[in-house]
Amino acid sequence: MKMRMSSRILAIVIVTGIIVAYLPGSSGAAAEQDNGSKAAYSPSKSEAEYARVIGKDAVIKPSKGGALRLVAKNGIKTLSDASGKPIQLRGMSTHGLQWFPQIVNDNAFAALAEDWESNVIRLAMYVGENGYASTPAVIKQRVIDGIEFAIKNDMYVIVDWHVHAPGDPNAEVYAGAMDFFSEISDLYPNNKHILYELANEPSSNEPGVTNDAAGWATVKSYAEPIVKMLRGKGNDNIIIVGSPNWSQRPDLAADNPIMDLNKGVADANTMYTVHFYTGTHAAADKSSDRTNVMSNARYALEHGEALFATEWGTSEASGNNGPFLQEADVWLDFLNENNISWVNWSLTNKNETSGAFTPFELGKTEATNLDPGIDRKWDVSELSISGEYVRARIKGIAYEPKERVVAEQTIVNAPLGVPTLPSNFEDSTLQGWGWDGASGVKGALTIEEANGSKAVAWEVAYPEVKPTDGWASAPRIMLAGINATRGTNRYLIFDLFLKPVRASEGKLSINLAMAPPSLGYWAQASDNYDISLAKLGERPKTADGLYRIEVSFDMNKINENKSIEAETVLRDLTIVVADVDSDYAGTMYLDNVRFANQPSQSGGEKGDGGGEGEAVAVEQATRAEFVAALVKALGLTASAEGKSAFVDVDPANENAGAIAAAHEAGIVKGRSGERFGPNEAITREEMAVMIARAYEHKSGKEPPAGEPNFADNALISSWAKAAVGAVQALGIMKGSGDKRFDPKGTVTPAASEVIIRQLMRKA
Repeated sequence: MKMRMSSRILAIVIVTGIIVAYLPGSSGAAAEQDNGSKAAYSPSKSEAEYARVIGKDAVIKPSKGGALRLVAKNGIKTLSDASGKPIQLRGMSTHGLQWFPQIVNDNAFAALAEDWESNVIRLAMYVGENGYASTPAVIKQRVIDGIEFAIKNDMYVIVDWHVHAPGDPNAEVYAGAMDFFSEISDLYPNNKHILYELANEPSSNEPGVTNDAAGWATVKSYAEPIVKMLRGKGNDNIIIVGSPNWSQRPDLAADNPIMDLNKGVADANTMYTVHFYTGTHAAADKSSDRTNVMSNARYALEHGEALFATEWGTSEASGNNGPFLQEADVWLDFLNENNISWVNWSLTNKNETSGAFTPFELGKTEATNLDPGIDRKWDVSELSISGEYVRARIKGIAYEPKERVVAEQTIVNAPLGVPTLPSNFEDSTLQGWGWDGASGVKGALTIEEANGSKAVAWEVAYPEVKPTDGWASAPRIMLAGINATRGTNRYLIFDLFLKPVRASEGKLSINLAMAPPSLGYWAQASDNYDISLAKLGERPKTADGLYRIEVSFDMNKINENKSIEAETVLRDLTIVVADVDSDYAGTMYLDNVRFANQPSQSGGEKGDGGGEGEAVAVEQATRAEFVAALVKALGLTASAEGKSAFVDVDPANENAGAIAAAHEAGIVKGRSGERFGPNEAITREEMAVMIARAYEHKSGKEPPAGEPNFADNALISSWAKAAVGAVQALGIMKGSGDKRFDPKGTVTPAASEVIIRQLMRKA
């Protein structure tokens, strides 16, 4: 049901709605909240209490403000225009330019400068995480394009060397910093529009910096040579430097400021950044609490240093939950009171609270185009709640939430259960799996039958008009806080079952992401697992009519040369089923998530996200083929009057006689009722049952009794357990090196012949 809500009610619903999230946590722990916020947010009451959120007298464009410099006013060092008059910059930051380059266009920059009345934009140039270090020429050109659009539209522009993961700006991945800033300053010598941000967020992300004076000294040792280079070449631009603990420690910089090594004195035009997220970082009235970000900011001001909030969000530090608008007003009142310039995170249609634009959400919204078009204006319906709020605060006007159409959906998920890995869902719970906050699909997660086993199921229909972000429309299902390790295993493996109502073009590209604290809370498998929908019909189906794909990720192949060691704590696992120009609509099922030393099958395409990948075609033995080989080895023949007992076995089929012979011998009994499934892939547990019966038929002896002894016993179907135990005891079928049987796995014809030979030896 859809209904219209008044602007005041909407704000209350958004702020006080109960939020359930899985927090990746990039900077500090979230503050305790009550139903998303401490009280219902009333914009007018808040604006009366925190009056400095209204007005923007000091927000001046470069055409009037000119070159920026620092001056002392009322004992506080602050940013000023060329004449020494205090100036405040207010605007937006892009998201990572490697992920959302579409925002770099003239229409978008014009909308920000004119409709939003911004006088600054920040270009977030990630270095790691597939950013500048991976494709420097491409990413640098995006920065140059952004600088040109900012100048054209009369905005200051922050060139942000986005240190994030790893957290030490001296790490090898950041080795190009000096050359980068030298090249940009040569292209734009002493340009009044440009501010240089040398290190976005130094942190403990390995290899990282400590949250203390020693950590700041490490950052300082990185920044000062770049400052020396820029000043030595005659660039008096404002320079901004981050601090430890995700730029929450400007107090450390105040005690040991950046020096201009050319002159041997503290640099006159260096500022220090402070980053905060209003759902995580509380306000403070005093400057003595070193665990509080605002307190650290007050300390830095009191000790003579100028600050710039180059990144802040209305969400928690993860980018999700909220928005926390009451807390945002408190922070902005503090910044405006002290003439601290600020830039909000971020100009993205990613499905996270801090994003400024409406994201794609299945059945709810379409993703906003990051190019607003020739009218150079985004309609309010194209803005998220955060975007609408921040636009008002940049303009310095009252925030009046507009009416929105809200789709009311009742979502009933299966019980969450206890986070468990391996995950087999046989207890009828989700075993800790749930939607990532940024998932483009957030429908019901239920427990359904798939191939005779319980699995997590969800519905998905990818949109015809594709979002700019390939993950925006993707189901992102996450096991949070599991704190698992890979151990000695090489692969993460799971079964994905597909039941499409439409699937004829494009492909599904499956990605694996993890959140190891020691690797900056982000590690992504290098290879995607791609499934061509045009070839989906060529795959065998399970007895219940599903396409089964065993998806595997090599844990030795991680982006950015990161290494997942045996004891690396992964914290979270996220599986993303991304849309690559596909028309898929239907049900997906996830089952049997586990680590193993080798996959039992393949059949997808290994891609790197940048191309079609190379198809890996591995033949799977069908049920008919296996039975034919088994019957031949046993020397069985069907009786003269024998006919097929199964309605789906054509008498003209070349293997019909073998299937009839095996049925008469009691070796096969079909999959369900009168169906045999001759062309469906045989699973290892089905094979075990047939082998155990064949052993009894051949030897005249009952197979050994007893439970199987495999690490994944829980994944073996009840009807197959005795047979699996028997073939294990006989030494006919063994598990993998990690002591797993992989009961739902398939085998190649060659491997099935080996098993039959083992049977003949033992019987």
